Amino acid sequence: MRELGVFRRAPQDEEIAYVLQRLLILRSARRARLEGREQEDIMPGTSIYILHCADGSYHTGITKREVDERVREHAHGLIPGCYTAKRLPVRLALSEYYDRIDEAIAAERRFKGWSRLKKEAYMRRDFDALPELSKRRPKPRT
Repeated sequence: MRELGVFRRAPQDEEIAYVLQRLLILRSARRARLEGREQEDIMPGTSIYILHCADGSYHTGITKREVDERVREHAHGLIPGCYTAKRLPVRLALSEYYDRIDEAIAAERRFKGWSRLKKEAYMRRDFDALPELSKRRPKPRT
């Protein structure tokens, strides 16, 4: 694609799915408010979670529902095509609650950009190590 003299890449399927998932979360909560009813399975705020997968990798996600319910969906492979579907079993490594969805989305994106070591330090609550782990490291020469 070319727009105003700048080449832009087409969005990837994962990026499109990510945005659609976030829109569905917002839309279902808004619909419930407009209809004047409460949805028992939707909390007023939003939670992010990090799952530790069987292969040792981490998956970061977001939900407006109870975190335990979302983790069960991952653990039973109920989300086809999801990162965790081929990395079972999974266990909850961290969850955090945010009052505002925009803060939760920002936190999720921030976690996804962190290195493995920085995520693990955060999960250990070793906040003193975070600044050092934020520094860029030279790539090893091969």
